[in-house]
Amino acid sequence: MKPIAGNDLVMKRIAAASSHVDETAGRCDSPQKRRNLTIMRDHTPYVRPLRWLVHLPLAILPFLAAAVVEGPKLGPEIDRRVQASLAAAGQGWAKPTVTFRDVEIRGEAPDSAAVQRARAAVAGTEGVRRVDMHVGTITP
Repeated sequence: MKPIAGNDLVMKRIAAASSHVDETAGRCDSPQKRRNLTIMRDHTPYVRPLRWLVHLPLAILPFLAAAVVEGPKLGPEIDRRVQASLAAAGQGWAKPTVTFRDVEIRGEAPDSAAVQRARAAVAGTEGVRRVDMHVGTITP
């Protein structure tokens, strides 16, 4: 063996025979075996989490755009559905106010059962997230 002198660096690389993707050799017949080849062990991918954080606003942008475009349309649509639900339940005394997906009901109910029917009708409406009841009952 020749001695290493000064800045002369002698490197010897032992490499496994590279295999082609379409190769049907017995030792590389599955992706698991291909992943465990000696030639693959030398390569370690460098993951940079800061690069993901830099691109995070680009990933969120479509959701924000959808909220800006569809948000103003959501309130009137839910208001129309709530009005239809209350009319179908026969609760004409209830005056709903819709803010995004939250509904607030005000008015004077004839009895406590009418309050529960109005709450059930509004809560069962598609798109309603929360129902706040600010009602009084008329005592005979």
